[in-house]
Amino acid sequence: VLSDFCNLFYFSLMKETLLVLTDTLHRSGFKFQTLIFMHLIRIVEFGVVQNPGNGLTRENVMQSLIDLLSRSFQTVNQKQVEAFVVDLFNYCRDPKPTRFQQHMRDFLISLKEFAGDNDPLFEAEREEALARARELDRQRRMQVPGMIEQYDTTVTVRGGDDD
Repeated sequence: VLSDFCNLFYFSLMKETLLVLTDTLHRSGFKFQTLIFMHLIRIVEFGVVQNPGNGLTRENVMQSLIDLLSRSFQTVNQKQVEAFVVDLFNYCRDPKPTRFQQHMRDFLISLKEFAGDNDPLFEAEREEALARARELDRQRRMQVPGMIEQYDTTVTVRGGDDD
């Protein structure tokens, strides 16, 4: 089923997803757009669908991306586009999408279309950093007796079984 779907829609999905990713009006969905794009690349990178007759090979997809980006953004250097596409395939192997998303963000910022307000692109990372900071603060407070209020709802007590 996936093979038939990819044969019919892979390249159009990749093109449309990239179109939305590079559109300045769609910045708020950056996290999910990059996840979709990463999964499309993973399909080819991991050989989930193998159909060389239909062009679904790593080399063909890479060349298609290079051609599409080069035609769409004439201000970008050809070597920069090639390096970007190669690294997309490198970073898609990482189980955590953050490096892939960072790579995509860096490229978008380099396009000059994104040279203005880039805050929405960094919103997901900001929220993750704040969550990590809250967790580290909570762990630090738990190490010192009396630092956590008696009825602090953020703390879970373990091993408190009363028989």
